[in-house]
Amino acid sequence: MPDIELRFNRDMLVLTSPLHTALASWDLKPDEATMYCVTEPEAVEHAMRLQSLSGAACFVLPTKDITQARLAHLRLADQASEIVQAAFTLAKPFRPQHLIAEIGATGLPIDETSQTSLKANRDQYANAVELFEDKLDAYLFTGLASIADLRCALMGARKKTALPIFASLAVDEQGRILGREESIDDAIEVAEDYEADVLGLSLELDDYHMLHVLERVASRTTLPILVQLPLYRDGALVNYMDHPDSLMQLALSLRSAGAQFLQACGEASSLHAGALVAATEGLDALRGEND
Repeated sequence: MPDIELRFNRDMLVLTSPLHTALASWDLKPDEATMYCVTEPEAVEHAMRLQSLSGAACFVLPTKDITQARLAHLRLADQASEIVQAAFTLAKPFRPQHLIAEIGATGLPIDETSQTSLKANRDQYANAVELFEDKLDAYLFTGLASIADLRCALMGARKKTALPIFASLAVDEQGRILGREESIDDAIEVAEDYEADVLGLSLELDDYHMLHVLERVASRTTLPILVQLPLYRDGALVNYMDHPDSLMQLALSLRSAGAQFLQACGEASSLHAGALVAATEGLDALRGEND
């Protein structure tokens, strides 16, 4: 399997979109994709096949709910290993260039004054990473809820792996994390100090503010940047939902502003991923090592 780290700050790469649209067509709840790796493997295989047709170089496993806290909510706490193995088995026939495991935020509260709370959160992420036994190219932490959550995720992961880590947070137009009184500038410092390899920005913003935030972040870090585009029927990027090809110009603008990795997520389909691939395939990242 190619080493994705060799491509950092070099090639523009697209991550596959979530299985949302394909699973919905099977009358399944898209947010429970992790569970369906075991309970509805035929539906997940179908959705993965559509993902592979997008041509995205980075194939993201549908394992967002793999932490014990999230699995317990789904009443699957004792099936973590089975779910991971099922996800590997389902993805293997598609022979992706790069295989990435998604791990979502635990959803647990974090008390920064309590070592017990911090350790519990770090252990959630460490145990989730350990399940994959490094049989992939990278880990993608998504939906991290705060800078403390980012720190816990990175500290936990680094106890178990030296593989590249993508860590993504939702950022508003003022550069705040999930609308909190926490700045993306502080998140950058934590990401660099605790050994993230790629900084992810989930930007549910209009084009102008999206590019403004991206340019701000690109000017403050040398880490490769992943931009996630949350597409929803009632969201800020709704104009792209029915016209995937319209993402092509946005993809080029994001590249110019400093992004290397792109992912259409939320309710996006493989068509949206395909549009991002069509716009950027074969292009170099503009924030190269020699810039």
